[in-house]
This record gives sequence, structure tokens and C-alpha cells, in this order.
Amino acid sequence: MYREVNQMPRCATCGILVPTQEIRFAHHERRLIACSERCVGLYDSYRYPRYRAEIEAREAAGDVSIALGYAAG
Repeated sequence: MYREVNQMPRCATCGILVPTQEIRFAHHERRLIACSERCVGLYDSYRYPRYRAEIEAREAAGDVSIALGYAAG
């Protein structure tokens, strides 16, 4: 199923639009979206450890939209 551009989620790691077949994974009690298994690994090994304070501050502010790679629902 294809989506309109404004309804496409972004990869939580690299930020590209994910038109179909996203990979949903759980990390730090949040449901996230990735475009590939490689991005899932990079999120765990690089992005979250490096930007942990910024990610947690954004989540605390309630900014968890699909445009940032968070899974709806």
C-alpha cells in the first residue's frame, strides 16, 4: 500500500521517507520506524547513545510524530 507524501513516516535513524514496508522496532520503550535492518543497528549502536539527551528531551516535550520516525499508535 502506497501513501501520500504527507502521510509517509521517516526513518528514525537516517530520516529518509519510508514509502512502504517499514521495519518497526522497539527501543527505550518507544515504537520506532526504520527503512532497513542496517538502520535499526545504527540506531542502537550510534544514534541513541550519541544523541540520547536530545532524543529524551524531544520525547519529554511530546514531539513523537511519524515525521521523526515514531510509529503511530
